Amino acid sequence: MAGHSKFHNIKHRKERQDSKRAKVFTKIGKILTIAARNGTDPKMNPSLRTALEAARRANMPKDNIKNAINKAADKNADIEVKYTGYGPGKIAFLIEGITDNSNRTFTELKVLFNKYGSGLNDLSFMFEHIALANIKSTNDEKVSEDDVLELLADFDIDDIYEDDGINVIANFSDLFNIQNALESKFSEIICESAYKTTSKIDAEDIEKVKNFIDIMEDHDDVQNVWHNCSNI
Repeated sequence: MAGHSKFHNIKHRKERQDSKRAKVFTKIGKILTIAARNGTDPKMNPSLRTALEAARRANMPKDNIKNAINKAADKNADIEVKYTGYGPGKIAFLIEGITDNSNRTFTELKVLFNKYGSGLNDLSFMFEHIALANIKSTNDEKVSEDDVLELLADFDIDDIYEDDGINVIANFSDLFNIQNALESKFSEIICESAYKTTSKIDAEDIEKVKNFIDIMEDHDDVQNVWHNCSNI
């Protein structure tokens, strides 16, 4: 009986892992579809290159990638949505998603914001859009802050720091130009849009905020969960 119980637990753990993996593929697939609407040639489409890199890191099957890109021809399939509101601890959240039914997504996220925070509000003014790049060293290629700064000398860099690679914060309008510049020299890079964090939260609210982030990220239509809290 103990052996059966152990197998049962392993089976269910694998099912949860497979389910999580499938959800990741679905979310990346949506990103690929949206990105491919601006062109299916990665060399000419930085957004698609970024999405393909995300698919590679997730070990997404090639057939899944191909099917997602092919869906780009259907202009009515999915749309991008964005919502803002206060979560636990009066922390401002910005939720980015991709959905085939914006009314459904709005209603479901509104319920979550009302349950765990204080509802949806227009808080877009609280989020400053930025470009964020991460450059990692490899066995064949060592990267330093000086190397990156020299390459990006023509751009207005807000900050550069080391944390799991070299990280660069710059103007959002320069995102794709910075991506092109970095890709011309380095092989392990990630460039994406992000938002600055400006607030701190009380210690007793940290777990509530983390739980809310997990709940939001688990929603099928949610792609990115941003907040303005700097100590999480």
